[in-house]
Amino acid sequence: ARQLARQNPNPRPGSEADGRLATAVETSFGQVGGAQVSEQNFKGSFNGNDVDLRNVIAVLPGSSDQQVVVMAGRDAASGPGAGTAAASTATLMQLAAGFGGATHTKTLVFVSTDGTGLGAGGARQFIDGYSDISLVSQIIVVSQPAFDHPRQPMVIPWSSGPQSTSIELTKTADKALAAETDYTAADESAFGELSRLAIPANLGEQGPLIQSGFDAVRFSSAGERPLTAAQDDIAHISANTIGPFGRTALATILALDASTQPLEHGPGAYIGLAGNLLPGWALAMISLSLILPLAIVAFAACARAARRPDRLALAGFWVLERSLPFIAATLLFWLAGLVGLFPRPAFPYDPARFAPGLGSEIVLAIVLAGLAAGLIYIRAVRPPPDRYAPAAAPACAAVIAIAGLAVWLANPYLALLLAPALHAWLLLTAESTAVGSLLAAAITLVGLVPLFVAVAELAGRFGVGRDVFWQILLLLGDGQISVALALFGCVLAGAALAALALARSRIVQQPPEIKVQGPIRIRRKKRGGAGATGREAEEAAGGGASGEVVEAGGLDHRAARGPQRDA
Repeated sequence: ARQLARQNPNPRPGSEADGRLATAVETSFGQVGGAQVSEQNFKGSFNGNDVDLRNVIAVLPGSSDQQVVVMAGRDAASGPGAGTAAASTATLMQLAAGFGGATHTKTLVFVSTDGTGLGAGGARQFIDGYSDISLVSQIIVVSQPAFDHPRQPMVIPWSSGPQSTSIELTKTADKALAAETDYTAADESAFGELSRLAIPANLGEQGPLIQSGFDAVRFSSAGERPLTAAQDDIAHISANTIGPFGRTALATILALDASTQPLEHGPGAYIGLAGNLLPGWALAMISLSLILPLAIVAFAACARAARRPDRLALAGFWVLERSLPFIAATLLFWLAGLVGLFPRPAFPYDPARFAPGLGSEIVLAIVLAGLAAGLIYIRAVRPPPDRYAPAAAPACAAVIAIAGLAVWLANPYLALLLAPALHAWLLLTAESTAVGSLLAAAITLVGLVPLFVAVAELAGRFGVGRDVFWQILLLLGDGQISVALALFGCVLAGAALAALALARSRIVQQPPEIKVQGPIRIRRKKRGGAGATGREAEEAAGGGASGEVVEAGGLDHRAARGPQRDA
């Protein structure tokens, strides 16, 4: 590994150093007894330049048609490449040499991939162009196996999509790691695994392989992220690490070769919970069971409001109007990436290579300023006009339910994280909910706590801190987060603002309170006292005199003359 690193420093994709490493691998594979060596040539783009890339493949036929693939990246998009490209390549060459002339049951395929830092281009090219790809049963990826300060996770089984790899392959790799090293595989929490399915942005070449339907697992002595430039030099290559990790890969290959039955995959997607596997379809049904009641309530409310369909339609547009600034900002950012104002790295990529620069921050600030201006222009939290205000709450509830169901169809695991927020926003649309601005804003945000925690998990995996929101935008630009899913999120954001406006409006528009101080007492006073004349006594008895005085609630006033006095 050290020799390769000294002879081929900085092996950028398509560079001369990368080419020399490919030649060294090809020479080494050619010396393995019984190996059939071939190449895959393809194109790529690195730093805006078109480059020529190639995979080098060695096939060692076995007695079985089933094939086990061992893969290692040969290039380094940044850094010297000693602990990444050189160490991985050296390990791959040594593993292939170890099987030269040895007896094995399954056909073993050793692949030195190019374009590792270009969205796992070599791995994608292999599965697209390898003629016997239908015979491949498992894929083992070796990456950065020599870091002198090993860190978790060391067994990486996560996909770039909402899928899971074979559980038996993962457990086999865990057992090999524990047997050959002083480490055990990291125990991912159930919520951590759920967040990986909800926001599938897992790094490494195994990611697109699993997403494409292959059972794959990656070994790494330096965790999920690529080594930094300072850690990727010869000084950090350790024989105490590369030996045990190379033997871990070897033990896994031998275990797979000895297996006569297909490995148990388990559910297509799953999370570990209390020592068991919770299938992805069960998570999807839990998510749907939380969203369907919202839809039932919303549609029932719309049915009651449908007596005036014109008002209901206007109220629906009032809700969707609050989504327009978010949609415009999302499309503007996406278009800015298309014209080159933002980077659009193919996923998976090294997050450290794509930190926001000054130019990107300026354009991003302009987009955010436009978003803020749009929200202010439409007065996003103003109450709906009186003409269709009664239909605004049913319309808002319907938009929340429909957008939630759309998210569920795109990614039920993400919808599960959003379900508390959908319930909180529906609560704000209820006629009985009348809260102040601060409490309404708190209710709006508290339901998003599970999603915020998942984003924090992503920030930890990427090692980017608060720049995680920038990385999410890059995932949108690359299409790792689909534009359709982003638009559904924009609609939900607008509906949340509409619900906030409805809750606030009920405080402002409370009807005036009418106070009644008590019963009205009426007492007539007679003028003249005990010596009154007969006429005065008659007037006092009949109430027909003009001098009558009425006391009502302690206030005295002269009563009207004539027959109207009774009224």
